[in-house]
Amino acid sequence: SKECEFMSIVQIKALAMMAIDLMVSEENMKEVFEEHQSELVRLYESVWIAPTEVTPQQ
Repeated sequence: SKECEFMSIVQIKALAMMAIDLMVSEENMKEVFEEHQSELVRLYESVWIAPTEVTPQQ
């Protein structure tokens, strides 16, 4: 259902944001963040862009 789809997208967004917040805030995670930054950014963007692609505009 659309509702389940939407909820999973919201949960993924929340998890992605939490993960990024944790990595940025923890000094020892900075290297890890920098290593995987492009990967995370791609995930983050796909998570934010996906709903507009799924939702019909007309």
